[in-house]
Amino acid sequence: MKWTSLVWALGTVGFIGGMGYVVEQHVIHPKISTTSVAHPNASISTKSVAATSQQQSTARTSAAALPQAQVVTTSSAPQTVASFNGHGVSETNPDLTPIILPRNFPIAASPVEFYSTNNFSLTESLSGTIQGQPFAVQIYSGTTAPVLALAVGNNGTPIATKIFGSAIEIAAFSNNSAIVEAFSPNQAPMWYAFNLVTGAIQTLNSAPTGFRTNASNIQGIPPGIVRNTITPNATATTPQANITGSSLEDTLVKEVNSMLLTSITPSQVMLTEPSAGTAILSALEPTHWQSISFSNKSGTWVPLKIQTHLGSMTLTYDVNGNSVALPYPEMQALQKNITLGSYSALDTQTGALARLPINLEGATTVGTLNTPKIRIQDQNHTLLALTYEAHANGNTYFVPIGWYWFSGLPSFLATEISPSASTSAATSPPTAQSSTSPNAVVSSATSPSTAQSSTAPSAMVSSSTSPSP
Repeated sequence: MKWTSLVWALGTVGFIGGMGYVVEQHVIHPKISTTSVAHPNASISTKSVAATSQQQSTARTSAAALPQAQVVTTSSAPQTVASFNGHGVSETNPDLTPIILPRNFPIAASPVEFYSTNNFSLTESLSGTIQGQPFAVQIYSGTTAPVLALAVGNNGTPIATKIFGSAIEIAAFSNNSAIVEAFSPNQAPMWYAFNLVTGAIQTLNSAPTGFRTNASNIQGIPPGIVRNTITPNATATTPQANITGSSLEDTLVKEVNSMLLTSITPSQVMLTEPSAGTAILSALEPTHWQSISFSNKSGTWVPLKIQTHLGSMTLTYDVNGNSVALPYPEMQALQKNITLGSYSALDTQTGALARLPINLEGATTVGTLNTPKIRIQDQNHTLLALTYEAHANGNTYFVPIGWYWFSGLPSFLATEISPSASTSAATSPPTAQSSTSPNAVVSSATSPSTAQSSTAPSAMVSSSTSPSP
């Protein structure tokens, strides 16, 4: 199992909290356009069987700017379960419900979690209307880790997400909020009020006044929708690719899985050999990368370049020793391109991790978040992700530059770095270096002891209005 604790850190505001197995992050996500995706039903432990499967469509809107401020409160005084300000709340069939989380949407930073059909399946969905806008409250069950992801959307786009490691219920609708009860083993229940308009989350240390713990239906709305107790999948495991063949395609797929922490199979790729001693693997279905080129050096196939897409851009990461990083000109071009778009959750540091060609789902972040270098641990691997900052329109964008390895390197890459080098690089600021040479920036991505920029870690990728020299 990849995860050990659940820590949220998205955007510029967040905090770590916990009670038993429940660990939380509060954030207002920007509104992001989504597409409809069908999911199989996940197992649900219910107090009684829900009786409705009515579907209510949700509108789609374009990406909007992340709000500059967010209201997050922790209250020991009980709230009152009042009448709901919205109307038309219904339970929708998960198999037919539009998903409000886009692919690779960042929902947790430690362990790192992104939404995808491979690691989360929609379990329960409620929808209705509030202040003239459709809303949705959706619960996703983890398929690779025993967690639940709760997402709130307004007008068809996500405005808040939260991870739980224990059973939860959508218990009531009150005022502008959905009230969720979380059950932790050997702990008193906790309650969370999700504002359906703003996305703000209030943590309650006791049950709201008027809340009936033995109620069979969701309170605050007309009776008829049963309260479902949804429990994380205790048998969730990370899939492993079972590759036993000895063909060139099998060999390269094994190396790709080792280098990018994936579990793809030969049936998911296409192999081409443009010339003697060169080979290219291309992904046949969406993944973190599009193609990887290899060269046969003295009988060993060594990866050279990893190609991926970010929006309309094609990015090519160079594999060099213990590092995988963009060349300096591509760093600059990517930085400019990212800051031209509307700010979204994918522009946070967790979003930058989702955009790297390596699969970091379930990995643990170590140290201070929202810094250009972030240390990542994944089972027997330790690496430093390079997510340099760009500033534009009052927002901080994190750019997926690459990563380099500290320990647990794939066997076909360079020799492992000593622990002392990894510790100093992860905790100490880089030394200054002249910014007149692009090679200086590229070398910083390939060597822990080398600096990234002339002034500060974030200066290597500056605002699009004043690009780095």
